[in-house]
Amino acid sequence: MAGELLAVATAITFPLANALFKKVDDLFTPSQINAIRTSIGALFFVLFILLNDQLKFLGLIPATLLVLLLISIFFGQIIGDTAYFIGQESLGTTIALAISGTMPFFTFVISILIGEQISEILFLSGIIIGTGIILISKSQISREELSMNQEISKYLLMVVTLLIASISWAIAIVLTDIGFTELSELLPQGEETSFLGNAIRLPFAAVILCVMGWKSRPANRENPDSLYRSPYEGKVIGILLAASIIGTALGILLYSEAARLAGAPYTSLMLTASPLFSIPISWLINKEKISTLEFLGLLLILSGVVLILI
Repeated sequence: MAGELLAVATAITFPLANALFKKVDDLFTPSQINAIRTSIGALFFVLFILLNDQLKFLGLIPATLLVLLLISIFFGQIIGDTAYFIGQESLGTTIALAISGTMPFFTFVISILIGEQISEILFLSGIIIGTGIILISKSQISREELSMNQEISKYLLMVVTLLIASISWAIAIVLTDIGFTELSELLPQGEETSFLGNAIRLPFAAVILCVMGWKSRPANRENPDSLYRSPYEGKVIGILLAASIIGTALGILLYSEAARLAGAPYTSLMLTASPLFSIPISWLINKEKISTLEFLGLLLILSGVVLILI
């Protein structure tokens, strides 16, 4: 049950962090936000293993496992998140939410291919949660002001981009499950597996994402509707720190442990159910309204989550 509860907690941290990032997202490009949050998360994990003298355990980790850990973060944080941000920026959060909701399907397929058993309850829950996401997406279409005159080729390209994000996340969570399970067997009992594993993975991702963020287009600092005028304001820095600690440091810590204890299929399904928490959180933080369809969608998602918890 510990793994299941960690998966639920993970599904709360990511939308909470995203709601905070939304307050300042007009000051930064998606690549810049991704680089900032990953760098802060990397610093958090590196400081932890240094302060707790875990650096000495690096010698216990074989090269094959190190490569596996780096590949997992490459697919998840670099390819997956970047592809999602690109697709979301072009098509809006509605379509991005619906397409990225295919992650459990790809996770199930990959898990089955490597010989893992998937229970019927998980399949049923996936269908119920997916239906809830569709209802929420239909409700939000009018808010996104989607252009019906988009070029078909560009539209299809963005759909493929979001599918790449979904598949990349599925690969990442399966590899994270395998990698952290192997790491826990190598370390002495009582050592914090996720802290050392993420101290290895996140600095690698942070370096690549910082280069991508530096090369991205300049952030728009002239938006008259922005709450803040400069990315260097104290409140902006505070929001970035809080969101990065919640969504990256704490979120990835919970995500890693949930994948190790509860398994990749379960964790991916819980992450897809994040609208159960993201819509109420957005209402509380950003005053976004909840429609009847969204409420019905939330009830379906809640039913799917309860089904796999009991």
